[in-house]
Amino acid sequence: MPNSPFRVTVASDSATMSVTKSGYALCLGARRRRLGVIVSGTAFRGVGGKMPVFMIERRFAEELEAASDVLDGINRINEEEGVRWLYSFLSSDRRKTYCLYEAPSPDAIRQAAARAGLPADSIVEVTERLLPDGATAAI
Repeated sequence: MPNSPFRVTVASDSATMSVTKSGYALCLGARRRRLGVIVSGTAFRGVGGKMPVFMIERRFAEELEAASDVLDGINRINEEEGVRWLYSFLSSDRRKTYCLYEAPSPDAIRQAAARAGLPADSIVEVTERLLPDGATAAI
């Protein structure tokens, strides 16, 4: 590994894995507000060098208006739980998000969501993309 690995214990199964430090940038655009967040993340790679990818549907009671300090707190919790927020799609009424995450398990995502006070209504592991020409591609 190019970066110095360090050990992290995943609480759900007490498995130890090597991780490398890296940084990620995320910018979400919205009609009324533009949010820019720099995420100091840790990329976790499981067996075969690939971390599972999950789509999370979140339903909010009110219109979502996230501030950068709130998003920074979410990203810190995610890092502590071993999950990485890749990006999200926001519904036109701003009451649903569809988020793509890398995580060791759905339980790690649920734990991070609970700590951050976020809903995680549906979590589905995704392994392939279906392209308009009918071809599939690994994620």
